[in-house]
Amino acid sequence: MVGRKQALADFTAKRPPFYDRDLYVFCIGPERLVSANGGFPETIGVPEDTAVDVDGKGLGATARQVTSANGEGFVRYRWINPASHNLEPKITFFAKVGDDVCGVGTYGPSFQNH
Repeated sequence: MVGRKQALADFTAKRPPFYDRDLYVFCIGPERLVSANGGFPETIGVPEDTAVDVDGKGLGATARQVTSANGEGFVRYRWINPASHNLEPKITFFAKVGDDVCGVGTYGPSFQNH
């Protein structure tokens, strides 16, 4: 176990096994700021409410909502795929990890229904 600070740095640095093509870890911290993002590292420190999909779904609030009951949950939305640079359907698994909410998701046409 490396601790929160090193884990967030590893996620953002695209270190295996936390990054593979279009799979990457991202987290939102207790201050509701992006605390890690292996797909879009330029978003570190950005408020969670700026992460809105093309349909207007706020991902930070939605991630907090789906993890509030059991500590984990899935969210379907449309997002830019960092590998293809196209807007694609995505499903992300979110989990509460300490004070952070972290997610990893995959892109694909079968995730169209949200």
